[in-house]
Amino acid sequence: MRELSIWLDAHCSRGDQGVFRSVAELRDAGVADTVHPVSSGRELLELADDVDTRSVDHLVIAGHGSTIWVLDDEHGVTTRAPSHHDQVSVWEFAEAWAPALAERPLVSLAACLCSRSPRWYLVHRWGVSIGSDWGRRAYLPGGQASFSARLRDALVWHGLDPRVRGHRAAGHASALALLAEHAHIAALPCETLFGRALGPLGVEPTLLVRRWWTRHVTGRLAQRWLMGDDGVEVEVRVLWRETH
Repeated sequence: MRELSIWLDAHCSRGDQGVFRSVAELRDAGVADTVHPVSSGRELLELADDVDTRSVDHLVIAGHGSTIWVLDDEHGVTTRAPSHHDQVSVWEFAEAWAPALAERPLVSLAACLCSRSPRWYLVHRWGVSIGSDWGRRAYLPGGQASFSARLRDALVWHGLDPRVRGHRAAGHASALALLAEHAHIAALPCETLFGRALGPLGVEPTLLVRRWWTRHVTGRLAQRWLMGDDGVEVEVRVLWRETH
């Protein structure tokens, strides 16, 4: 079994490319057994053809992101019908990569907003706009219409038991503290890192608590959890007790 990292090296600035590559090469986080640059969703599908069956238990994708696409808005992977020749759907992605992934894979999406539902869904679900990406809802379960959820659902349909981790807001590709996991069963809301770490203590995401969270969890703690280190949940809980 191995970990495989993919990073976007086109359709973005040289600075962004550097960030994406550095995330893909995070060796101290247990990533980067194999690292591949890609320029499009179509190239990402072609890469799967060269990967041995059931050989990857951790797949990292570093690039731009939104609630409905990853890598790039025109040339990446989308939850909608592709509109460009090198753009592919999330269902095509899952069909191509499911044979290469282990039965219980972790997929780390180092990209903005992938675990947050699109605005249209949030308004439909709650009846009103729920405000900032950094607001209270980003700390609570949800994201059923997000890119991460759609990818989880597609991999489940292909017989896998996946965990898909990603960001619920816009920010650094791997250091952002607003993180969530969509796992195991199709259509379920996500579990957030906040809920797993501080939920057992009964802590609610008030404004002061959110400020504490972004100050202490942003950076290495967030990065390690995104890449699969569940021990971060206990470390955050201990840190909370030490500071309160």
